[in-house]
Amino acid sequence: MKKIFVIVCNPKQHSEKELYVQTYIEEAKKAGNEVKIINLYDLDIDYLRANGDKIDDSLTAELQQAQDNVVWADQLVFVYPIWWLAIPALLKSFIERVFVEGVVSHEGKMGPEPLMKGKTAVIMQSYSMPYFYMKYFCHDVVMKWWKVVLTTWCGPKIVKRFDFDLIDSVSEKRKQKWVNDVKKFVKTL
Repeated sequence: MKKIFVIVCNPKQHSEKELYVQTYIEEAKKAGNEVKIINLYDLDIDYLRANGDKIDDSLTAELQQAQDNVVWADQLVFVYPIWWLAIPALLKSFIERVFVEGVVSHEGKMGPEPLMKGKTAVIMQSYSMPYFYMKYFCHDVVMKWWKVVLTTWCGPKIVKRFDFDLIDSVSEKRKQKWVNDVKKFVKTL
């Protein structure tokens, strides 16, 4: 049994990805995995701020629980849209607040060294351009960022990425293929 923490960052209450995320959660639970879910838009996440020379890195009770869930989980699942070739600012702020030194990494000679090796991560990202354009013309910048920040600095190995491309105009046939892809992957957990 795996302990899975699903981190959703989508401003829409009912997004185009909802079907795939719910499929992931339901299939994981059916297989006996324990799943915890958070939607970042349900939280009050403040950006890191300085008061003079001191950064206020205190956590609200909600963010402390999220941090505890990150530590608890065997697998982290990140669900978000790509905007302007980046993760949403709210997800970045969440990472800055929750994925902190001493919890996910420690300072090494060459920068952060991971404390969460042995964990895995799944990326579920959506965007309105074709996959080949994102991967080859935009140089897959978001995934490169994840591989450094998440895998190299924190430890979780990215074991699967789901790219929901052309999300605003996807056919029913393609939606069903994505659902089947999610189900097939979850069976490997």
